[in-house]
Amino acid sequence: MTHHSVLLRGAYGCWNLGDDALMVACYRTLRQALDPAEITFLSHDEPYVRSLAPGASFVQRLDGADRIGLLVYGGGTQFYSFPLTRKDRRGRLLLTTWRRVTAPWRTLKGIRNRLRGQPCVERIAALGIGIGPFEPGSAQEVSARGLLGKMDFVAARDEASLELCRRWGREDCVLGADLCFLPGLWNAGPANGMDHRRAAQSARIGVIIRDWPHTREGAAYREPLRRVVEVLRADGHSVRFISFSRRADREWTKSLVGLKEDLLQWDPNSTTIDAFLQLLRGFDCLVTARYHGAVFGALVGAPAVCIELEPKLRIASQALGGGARLWRQPFAEAEGVVAVNQLVEGASEAREALRGAVERQADLAGSMADRFVAFVKAVG
Repeated sequence: MTHHSVLLRGAYGCWNLGDDALMVACYRTLRQALDPAEITFLSHDEPYVRSLAPGASFVQRLDGADRIGLLVYGGGTQFYSFPLTRKDRRGRLLLTTWRRVTAPWRTLKGIRNRLRGQPCVERIAALGIGIGPFEPGSAQEVSARGLLGKMDFVAARDEASLELCRRWGREDCVLGADLCFLPGLWNAGPANGMDHRRAAQSARIGVIIRDWPHTREGAAYREPLRRVVEVLRADGHSVRFISFSRRADREWTKSLVGLKEDLLQWDPNSTTIDAFLQLLRGFDCLVTARYHGAVFGALVGAPAVCIELEPKLRIASQALGGGARLWRQPFAEAEGVVAVNQLVEGASEAREALRGAVERQADLAGSMADRFVAFVKAVG
């Protein structure tokens, strides 16, 4: 029998900047209570992940001979379902990221490449997770609700997730924030701010793209975004596309490479998270289809236009207050351009709002982490 004192599960080792950063955040939080040798990650077999959590152990699958003292769902949106999640354009069934990597135990039971037999789990916790949205009555919703009811510690990333937990009877759910807001986690601080005389004529704008196969409404942002970029460039602004996950953004990447765009991509084998955040500091404004684009933008002082592919982009824009704008469905071109221009022209006010928002999120994340560490110490 293999015994794991603490096993962390999330979308680790997927070449995704947000998930890689959450892995680091979870590890450093647990290190406040445990030695590295007591920490195990359920992760894809990617060599780079070992550099993110030095001294920890890594496994690709579990079986009935495994015993887990504490199973931790560590950060990110781990429970959700969308109308098109399980089908491609031709209607063929696909395994979703949620089901493949972070589904509850009973839904994982039949996925042979991840789990062979059911391990013995003594305690379960969720640290800084996002929950939902769900297709009403979906198997994912039923399973997630059942799992949360069995957890010994639950901390939600945002108000919407907290509200859902409480509707499901978890009145003890802790309100936290995204783990990437933990104080002292990264070395790249806010930029000094743009030169307003230059910014009025030529702002540096980063556009964080994402393939979105889950809903037709969300996927419809692609062409409107291209037109917004054309307008911004015609107005004299510098625009560069950014990918946080080359493996998950294959369609966008293929298209941008074909157009000979200078695409900035996260590559964990050639750079570090801190170094990549330093590159993001070079932008005056971000337009993001990824939740963590808004998070990292806030951390480096870059206001963000959040593209409303899904509810968590709206949640991110609300958390950042005046330091963000929301480009709503159905993605009218004029509204996207206006949102960017508002942040560029009001750069000083937006950055000041971001500083306050980051302080609030950091306080929530820090308090959440402290309560989780106290829980881990208490359960031994």
